[in-house]
Amino acid sequence: MPMVRAICDTCKAPLYVDDSMWSAECPYCCDDVQIEKAIKLYEEEQQRQIPERDGSDFVIREGVLEKYLGDSDAVYVPEGVRAIGAEAFCARSIAYVQLPDGLESIGDLAFSACSLLRRVRLPGSLRSIGRMAFCGCHRLKKAELPDGLESIGSMAFRNCRSQTEITIPAGVHTVGHGAFYLCSALERATVSEGVGFVGRMAFADCSSLKSLSLPGSLIYVSDSMCSGCVSLTELQLSGGLKSLRMNAFEYCEALKTVILPDGLVSIDDFVFSGCLRLEEVKLPEGLESIGTHAFSLCRSLESISLPASVSYLGEEVFYGCKESLCKNEALQRLEEESRALEREFKGLRLYCPYCGETDFVSAGEVDTLCFNCHRYFLLKDAVTF
Repeated sequence: MPMVRAICDTCKAPLYVDDSMWSAECPYCCDDVQIEKAIKLYEEEQQRQIPERDGSDFVIREGVLEKYLGDSDAVYVPEGVRAIGAEAFCARSIAYVQLPDGLESIGDLAFSACSLLRRVRLPGSLRSIGRMAFCGCHRLKKAELPDGLESIGSMAFRNCRSQTEITIPAGVHTVGHGAFYLCSALERATVSEGVGFVGRMAFADCSSLKSLSLPGSLIYVSDSMCSGCVSLTELQLSGGLKSLRMNAFEYCEALKTVILPDGLVSIDDFVFSGCLRLEEVKLPEGLESIGTHAFSLCRSLESISLPASVSYLGEEVFYGCKESLCKNEALQRLEEESRALEREFKGLRLYCPYCGETDFVSAGEVDTLCFNCHRYFLLKDAVTF
């Protein structure tokens, strides 16, 4: 089997691949790697000009650390560095990094595929962590996020398999998509009150995650945010949430009880689908819609009390549940009324009832978010022309 050098296009990790194959899985970020493209990336990297060493282990220009050239397993970044550049430490054999006070940003892929990295000191001055900054750092056990942090990029800690606990500080306004995806040792995650957005799949497939706390400062729980968290037993949702988006808690197989907060307006498609041990769900008064297959295959769920405010049910909401739910006449009647409502609105042009904007999810969705005024509304409440 001919093995040749290559580079993953996603996380920039160095690989050995079988050049007789078409694709392979990267062991660092778990993405599919196209072999031919990965080999070409390695060849291009070999042709790039390597910065000349001036006796220092670092290439620093105007406060930006662009490249680490040393071979020590413990790295102390010098004072005066304000930013770590993209790929600066990518795939280096380092175990510990101390970043200086005054550092404000860590660039995309800065420490990606540093598979030996166990600990990093993040200073209080840090404001942003870039896309895939620590992706594939399998042994990273401790990376305490400072209170001054404002943003965490997409897939920033993806596939970091050793960290067991994370607290996202209140000052963070954005947690990117897949930020902690595949962190298989993560047991407890707390998103502090004040955090405004957590992207889709942020905690997806964190197979050891037992406890998750989400704040009321979130308007909605993003698509597939916690799908596949098979050990999740404690879920705390605070008031302020308006919507649970598609597949948000799909296949959280250990979840037994869910108490949904007051103020929740909609539960989208497949939100709790496959939660096999789910026994109790408390729905708040004011809830207006429940999407298709929202509770499908919840085989332990025997009954549910729908608030009088619910006016829309998607198709087969309780598919695969106990017969007492699947053949409930009141639920079946509400489903039929919902299908009639969909037919009535099909093909119509809709306007936000609050600001008149047309820039939102197309008709046919259970609910939608207006991108202009950032308010949710139901299909039945839209202005039509």
